[in-house]
Amino acid sequence: GGDLREILPYWPEALAGRTRAWIAERVLAGDLRGVDFALRARPDAMPDYELSLDFEGVRLLALPELPPIEGGAGYLRLRGPEFVLRLDEGQMWREGGLAVALDGSSMQIADTRQRGPDAVFDLSLAGELQDVLSILTRPPVRLFQNGTMTPERIGTGGVTAQARIETRLMRQEGLGNTRFAVSAEVGGLVSEGLVPGRRLSAQRLAVTVDPERIEIAGAAEFDNVPLSGRWARALGPGAEAVSRVEARALLSRER
Repeated sequence: GGDLREILPYWPEALAGRTRAWIAERVLAGDLRGVDFALRARPDAMPDYELSLDFEGVRLLALPELPPIEGGAGYLRLRGPEFVLRLDEGQMWREGGLAVALDGSSMQIADTRQRGPDAVFDLSLAGELQDVLSILTRPPVRLFQNGTMTPERIGTGGVTAQARIETRLMRQEGLGNTRFAVSAEVGGLVSEGLVPGRRLSAQRLAVTVDPERIEIAGAAEFDNVPLSGRWARALGPGAEAVSRVEARALLSRER
């Protein structure tokens, strides 16, 4: 094992050159261990190859529009054109924010031979609500683009989330062909911006987001009145800046 700069020269540039260039550009620092490379050549056939390695203490720029992943530990595998990166530990910081944990996240490319290949990111995120949402406002997801909704308006609280992002690793206008789905659980939510002039608080709420809609559901207090229901708002180009609330107030004799 050792530093990437010490190991990379042993990787022939003619073999999976795009993947080699991606690793050289995006792995900014860290230690690589357990490097195992196998090459099987047969007459009149493309060579079969497989690369696997573990990494720790890595600084990794998974996507150029996002902050780098710090303290990354996990493994990377390249089997023919298929590329898989698994992150067992790692964090990402937005400027002025707190760390968002990415433990258990992964990235997969089915065919690295393509220019701008299709990639699937399965993300596990944990952190403060505004920090997690701020990461999702950047490309390729671009959450809340073309609208007035912001992470600050959603409110504060702690969140654990699962997100799947399917995109192409190339510059795209707007969402392009990116698809995403986010499901999250928010604890200790306090919001005074979801419904302007009103205070919403909750111990635990479920949040779902996709390119067309954001929805928050569960038991909460609305201006100190207990209720159970859901808040939803359309997203994306042309969406109305109107929220929809469906709720059942839990009234008692004292209220």
